[in-house]
Formats: sequence, structure tokens, C-alpha cells
Amino acid sequence: MILFDIVINLIESFLSAYFLCNFSNIIQKKKFIIITTAITFIITSIANVLDANFIPLMITDVSVWFILLRLFKQKYFLFNLFLSLINNFILDLSSIFSVTLVSVLF
Repeated sequence: MILFDIVINLIESFLSAYFLCNFSNIIQKKKFIIITTAITFIITSIANVLDANFIPLMITDVSVWFILLRLFKQKYFLFNLFLSLINNFILDLSSIFSVTLVSVLF
């Protein structure tokens, strides 16, 4: 179960980083994807251990994504914030799907 949780967190982190990178037209794509995936994976894993999977995780994820978008792309303040919120919504939907799948399987 722990291995499944780690794999799901890693996939969600990679998908969120890839989504942010492609929709915000970042020039340094590999660097951005690696950094964003690593930070999001660490935050999500810590939130799973602390059992803080809803509001604190959402606020932390959106803040980190927004800061990283600001570091890699200096323009479009509102677009970066909107993109971070949309990314969080998609990630929350995938989390709901994975939790539902785990509860059905196990």
C-alpha cells in the first residue's frame, strides 16, 4: 500500500509539473519539470504522513507552483495564478479518483 501511494504521488507530481510547463511556455522545460516534480512529490508525501491532504496541501501546492512559475516566467501574474489553481483542481480530481480506486480495490 505504501509503494502504491508513492507511485501515485510521483505520477501526480510529474503530471502537474508537465501541465504547468506546457501551458506556460517555459523555456527551461527539463529543469522546471525536475524541480517542480521533486518539490510537489516531497510536499505530497509529507502531507500523506501528517494526514493533511486537503486544505493545507492545496494551499502549499498552489503557493509553490505560483512561486516556481514566477521564478521561471517573470510575466503574466494573473495567468500564472490561474494556471496554478487549474492545475490544483486537476490534481485534486486525480486524487479523488485514485482514492476511490484504492478503496474499491483494497
